[in-house]
Amino acid sequence: MDMYQVELTTDMDVVSIVVNASDENEAISIALTMFELGEVDTAGSMLVNVAAFRAC
Repeated sequence: MDMYQVELTTDMDVVSIVVNASDENEAISIALTMFELGEVDTAGSMLVNVAAFRAC
């Protein structure tokens, strides 16, 4: 497993979180679940874009 930075772009802001995942798809899935459960503090309520890349 590796650390991935996931960038969540909402209708009002951009939030970056770091998750431990096997690949980019799993990292995005984890971040989306966290967003849906309200575990990510964002000003916006609607996702516009999601991107994941390996954290350095």
